[in-house]
Amino acid sequence: MKARDERIKSLSDLFASIRTVKMYAWEEALQETVHRLRNVELSWLFRANLLDGVLDSVYTASTSVVCTAKDARHVNLRKCGFSWSSPKEEIKQDHLKAVNLDVRPGSLVGVVGFVGSGKSSLLSGILGEMPCTVGRVVCTGRIAYVPQLAHVHNMTVRDNILYGQPMDFDFYEEVIAGCRLIDDLNRLPAGDLTEIGEKGGNLSGGQKQRISLARAVYSRSDVYLLDDPLSSLDPVVGNGIFETVIGNTGFLGNKTRIMVCNQGSYLRYMDKLVLVHGGSIRVYTNVEDLLADPDSPETLRDTARAEVMHSCETEGPETKGGQENESAGRVTEKEQQGSNKVGIFTAISRSRLSGWQAMVALVVFAVSATLLTLQQLWIKVWTDVSSAHDEETTEHDNDSALEAHRASWVGVLVALCVFDVACRVVGGLLLAGSSRCLSWRLHSAMLQHVLGSPVSLFDSSPRGRILNRFSADMDFVDSRTFLSGKQSVQSVLFTVAKVVVIATQSPNVLLVGALTVLIVFFGLRLSVSASYKARFFESVVLSRLLAHVTETLECLSSLRAYGVVRRTCDRFCRLADANTRGYSAFCDTYKFTRFITSTCGFVVVLATLLLNVVFVDKWDSSRIGLAMSSASSVPLAMMYLCVLLFNMLQMVVSFERCLEYSELPAEVRLTRV
Repeated sequence: MKARDERIKSLSDLFASIRTVKMYAWEEALQETVHRLRNVELSWLFRANLLDGVLDSVYTASTSVVCTAKDARHVNLRKCGFSWSSPKEEIKQDHLKAVNLDVRPGSLVGVVGFVGSGKSSLLSGILGEMPCTVGRVVCTGRIAYVPQLAHVHNMTVRDNILYGQPMDFDFYEEVIAGCRLIDDLNRLPAGDLTEIGEKGGNLSGGQKQRISLARAVYSRSDVYLLDDPLSSLDPVVGNGIFETVIGNTGFLGNKTRIMVCNQGSYLRYMDKLVLVHGGSIRVYTNVEDLLADPDSPETLRDTARAEVMHSCETEGPETKGGQENESAGRVTEKEQQGSNKVGIFTAISRSRLSGWQAMVALVVFAVSATLLTLQQLWIKVWTDVSSAHDEETTEHDNDSALEAHRASWVGVLVALCVFDVACRVVGGLLLAGSSRCLSWRLHSAMLQHVLGSPVSLFDSSPRGRILNRFSADMDFVDSRTFLSGKQSVQSVLFTVAKVVVIATQSPNVLLVGALTVLIVFFGLRLSVSASYKARFFESVVLSRLLAHVTETLECLSSLRAYGVVRRTCDRFCRLADANTRGYSAFCDTYKFTRFITSTCGFVVVLATLLLNVVFVDKWDSSRIGLAMSSASSVPLAMMYLCVLLFNMLQMVVSFERCLEYSELPAEVRLTRV
């Protein structure tokens, strides 16, 4: 549904920028925006439920790795043009044009230019992320990419650095020492085994940047694309990392490095400089050529000259600088696997969310079931009276008496049928209103408590997990509450009505029915418990799957650059398989329950047949017909109840997961004195 997609998109944007929202106290304004979208969604859902309620009542009367290794460490661009334009556009204007660049193996190339001039676009073009419209890009060897905004994943620090590579303890220790991570890891509760929150929420910007750089160094790649990797570090730490890692005397001294520089202090260490300006590039052999070129931007030359002079004046032995302000590491909270409460009773206890309509609807459906019982008993009495009347009347007055007799009985039966259908329609309308009330109140409570929760909730819970509550779980509540609730209530009451009819004709069947009820009860107790856990497992894995997809899309350029797309896809497949296993277990419990209920239903039919036909001296055709017609529908009714039970169970599990977010603790409110 379009309205639902717009609401989920709005929530995704809201949760992605939750810190900004809380900083400016925009919660209420954005909450109103989501409420408007929710109102539109519920209006369409309410119309569909109304239509279904009426019809149902009358009727029952779902690029590969960028580079491969050939000749290592070589980068060459010949008359290239790069553009972000869509391939469908006929006319393209290249963001970078006539790009000629040859980088010899083992050299350090600096890329400079104004903000927005295209420095990052040049690296994206080499990486293959930005389409090359003309010319040819030659990039051989394995590539490592350090983006300007560091990409970290929701896994341990060690896994973020290894990135699927085998563990080499000696080299690993050298890398984390060179990237100035030892002190940071010592302060984390589990060292490098501390799990990083989504988007690195429990790390400072400098820590994330150094982890991203350590990942690149540990990969032992041939070509390194560094997009301003030292911008988040203080000058002392940045100079130390440049000297021990990036510079010609560091770990990467013999590697091909292309580094975007926004700090002029590093320009004099470059083997070659590339100026990006006006959609084209110029290549200089050293910083002096750049400063002496009258065609280069004057503002850039003045800035570079000042920073180079400042770096020469302040250069000295490295001192231990202050570390970035970092939060203590912590493990992302595991999602709750299940509730200690019984799910259906939890749903019943929160029936206040549904409003008064739900209770009135139950009474109306009970009246409908009573009318159904009266219809069947009325037909039986009518048959008995008609048989006796036929024997007493003569052939002369038979026609007139029969017509009068039939009209009175038919009139009562029609009245019972009309009232029955009317009760079903009214009950369906009341449940539709109740379902809308429940969906609105539950969604509003969830949104209010999530937005009112501390920011730590968004650090410990991946965005995909939160969105799963507002999308998949909320969708189950929206779509299943009305349909499953209405059909379950009707089926239970109508099955009870049929059993009452059978009991009036053959009370001994109640003994067999009581035995089958006990068997069904214990079978349901076992299967519902198993299916409840299976459904929770499926929902939890789905949250992890959505979080993995969200994280993958945000780090796509790094995944392609390091050639770990296949590993990421394999993890997606493992999560998808786990989700399928949960669903398969849920289906198995459903099959088990259906087998028990259908078997017990056939036992009731057999008992009714034996007690009314075999073990009686005198047959009563009307009694046998009514008892057998009611009993024959019991197996189908019980199997249908099984389907409804499991549909209802899915809704209850989703309802509990939504209810959990509607009871989140609120953050402390500051009061003005």
